[in-house]
Amino acid sequence: MQLKSLRLFMAVAETGSFVAASQRLHTVQSNVTAHIKKLEEELGAQLIHRSGQARLTSAGFALMEYAERILITHDEALALFRSNEKTCGQLRIGAMETTTALRLPPILTAYYAAHPEVDIKLTTGPTADLTKLLLAGQVDCVFVAGRLEHGRYHVFKAFTLANNLYW
Repeated sequence: MQLKSLRLFMAVAETGSFVAASQRLHTVQSNVTAHIKKLEEELGAQLIHRSGQARLTSAGFALMEYAERILITHDEALALFRSNEKTCGQLRIGAMETTTALRLPPILTAYYAAHPEVDIKLTTGPTADLTKLLLAGQVDCVFVAGRLEHGRYHVFKAFTLANNLYW
């Protein structure tokens, strides 16, 4: 599988259209179609229903989860070795409402000033909901009360409150 094919597949999945995906990624529609067909041949499964609006098949939904992780991991690896270049992309943060209101504004303001090309998405909610979002890969980091015990993530103490807050 080529990364370009996965990016084109994700664009079709997100826009629901081969034409919109081609416009989003500045290519021609026939290129998008060719890459999707090649992916389908490689995987031996139809990924997209093509009648009317482009809709994912069950195989397409399964691939979407993997494609998202593959592309994020790829972009993170590139960013690691391009530290001299501008930081860009999206940072998806989950935080409790009190943390969002009281603690994060100066931190996010400073981060944005240093990295204006980064699109910051902030989701608020209780610790349990934020932890589920993190485990599902829907946020990149969380600010939660207590200590998240999971071997896949690094835990750092960010703030000291009446109870400890970790992210």
